[in-house]
Amino acid sequence: MIEESNLPVNVYCKFVKQRTPEWMNIRSTAAVTESTVYKAIGLETLRAEQLHFDEVVRGKPKLLVPQDVEVRLQHGQTNEINGIATLVAVILPT
Repeated sequence: MIEESNLPVNVYCKFVKQRTPEWMNIRSTAAVTESTVYKAIGLETLRAEQLHFDEVVRGKPKLLVPQDVEVRLQHGQTNEINGIATLVAVILPT
């Protein structure tokens, strides 16, 4: 489980270039990222939320991703810039 004492204090992610080794290292310590926010807060299925919890909190290994899902993930990666904007547009107005 990620404890408050384990969180990086002096890391300014805002100034780290995406997809660099430093960025990947910082991202690997995050409990929730833009890619996992829908699962983490329960906007997908309960099963997806439970799997995310098991991977992040309990430390269980991630399941292998089927090829068709890998194609969709690539599409999501390409359009990642729109991810949080969509979340904000859906959640904040409610």
